[in-house]
Amino acid sequence: MAKKANKEQSNTNDSEIIKKAREDNKIVIGFNSVMRTLKKEKIKHIFVAQNCPEEQLEKVLDDASIAGITVKVYPGSSIDLGVLCRKPHSVSVLGIC
Repeated sequence: MAKKANKEQSNTNDSEIIKKAREDNKIVIGFNSVMRTLKKEKIKHIFVAQNCPEEQLEKVLDDASIAGITVKVYPGSSIDLGVLCRKPHSVSVLGIC
């Protein structure tokens, strides 16, 4: 039971981090944009949707580990991540600068 409560709190914290970054205009949306910005060493955190394609996830994990950046799996789908970013489309990868 305690594990579930901690997981829900973590989900809320992730959502709050994303909302704050969105309000500050510090988000990068989309796989290609995140990868470009990651190579410029401007990304601090990366979130990937739970249903992110395996090929993209592996590439993000590889490049982020080289850069020393944490990658978190957002517990919702790409549609949920898009709604959180106030976008009318799905978002599989999200970076925070």
